[in-house]
Amino acid sequence: MSATDKISKQDKQDLFRVQSLIVFLYFALGFLIHNYLTINGAVSVIGAGSGLALAALLIGGKRYLWMIIICSLSLNFVLYTSPYMVLGISVVNVLEAWVAFFLVTHYSKSFTNLSSLPAYLRLILFGGAAPAIFGAFVAMVILLFADFSPQTNFFDNAIHWWMGDTFGVAIFTPLILAWWQTRSSHFFEKKLLEPILLLIASIAIGQIIFLNLFNEYLSDTPKGYWVFLVITVVALRTGIRGTTFIVTLFAFQALFGAYNEVGFFAHDIARAGLGNYWASMFILSLVGISITTHITALDEAKRQILSLAFYDTLTQLPNRRLLSDRLSLVLATIKRNECHAALLMLDLDNFKSLNDTQGHHVGDLLLVEVANRLRKSVREVDTVARLGGDEFIVALNELEHEASSAINQASAVAEKIRASLAEPYLMKMKQANGTESTIEHRCTSSIGVVVFNEHVTNVEDIFKFADISMYKAKSSGGNAFWLHGVTKQLQSKANKERKFVPVPAEEFQ
Repeated sequence: MSATDKISKQDKQDLFRVQSLIVFLYFALGFLIHNYLTINGAVSVIGAGSGLALAALLIGGKRYLWMIIICSLSLNFVLYTSPYMVLGISVVNVLEAWVAFFLVTHYSKSFTNLSSLPAYLRLILFGGAAPAIFGAFVAMVILLFADFSPQTNFFDNAIHWWMGDTFGVAIFTPLILAWWQTRSSHFFEKKLLEPILLLIASIAIGQIIFLNLFNEYLSDTPKGYWVFLVITVVALRTGIRGTTFIVTLFAFQALFGAYNEVGFFAHDIARAGLGNYWASMFILSLVGISITTHITALDEAKRQILSLAFYDTLTQLPNRRLLSDRLSLVLATIKRNECHAALLMLDLDNFKSLNDTQGHHVGDLLLVEVANRLRKSVREVDTVARLGGDEFIVALNELEHEASSAINQASAVAEKIRASLAEPYLMKMKQANGTESTIEHRCTSSIGVVVFNEHVTNVEDIFKFADISMYKAKSSGGNAFWLHGVTKQLQSKANKERKFVPVPAEEFQ
């Protein structure tokens, strides 16, 4: 979602909070990094600002470019004394963020979706690596002419600038996007203990690896590789939110240890200009998100398999298999509560003529609309299913205890459905030349209704009675329903004494 989309009041409030957080982090991290973690006193391999700026633009849209301008000018005004440096570096920061935003949105259709590894790699490439080349070259030229950086350090500083801005997009942009995308989900609602334990364990292991906690006991242990075990467990158990958070947590712990010359990166600032730190955190992020996206893909595949097995692909209604399971639950419910239930079998009266004249694609549009109308005509405890073709099923659960009252309930729902489906259908479709046309069609239905109680134990019998009732309705001319009551009194009689009760639609008009 970008700022150009219509958003609710709650979304606007969430967006304001995220933007405020980004402004604070942009200024605070930029100030700390420039004063304590620069190479040659000019640039750093940790460019948090680039990642935060890109995240703000991807979430808020182009109109939030003003925020990046204000943040950059404010930060550079504090960092540099020369007005040319302030203006020049600010222009570079803003242009780099704009180029990154343009490339990501242009070459990635779902640019805020981190559900796949290719999406994450495209984010790094188009949002970090590519625009950082432009930013590094222009920024070094500005620093060179301002006598802020010696000419001999031009290429080294350019490489470090590129590394820093790429690092910012690889670490901070996924963090902001992941928590923004899933802000409506209740992260700690179902499993409170597990995330807390994982967080405590991650903090403790980070302290051991990067800050030499318990070093007197673990001095000879190869601790640096423990982070991959931790990030694997976190990725498997918490998903993209937990993974990006723990990666960022490790990045700060490692950075603090490097600055204080303790832990795994104790000598990395002096010896490699944080190059080893940069590569390690980059790889850690890549591993964590790779695992997360792989698990996400597996979960999505499972959902698709379940959907194909239990739901109709066109209308997304339950199919016969899932309907049979639901009816088994209905039978158990009415037996426990000593109430009634009903099953309605529907067949569209003149659906074939639409398919023959307009084509199956228009028929599919009508079936989808029928499914939507059926959903709106029943309660949440009821079930709407599609058997195939133009046949639908509605299972009404927990009707009244009295047979007569239950029959009246089922009859009222059947009439409501009959009237709803008889309303005109307006189906919009695009022509080959790109224009949109509207097709109007009237389609009535024939409905067979079976009301039953706990004495009916066979689901197939219910289907059989409903099917017979439906054909009775269709034989009467359609646009009607026929009702078959299988109550306690009728059940005690012979099958041949069960009576079908025709209920013409005209009686309810």
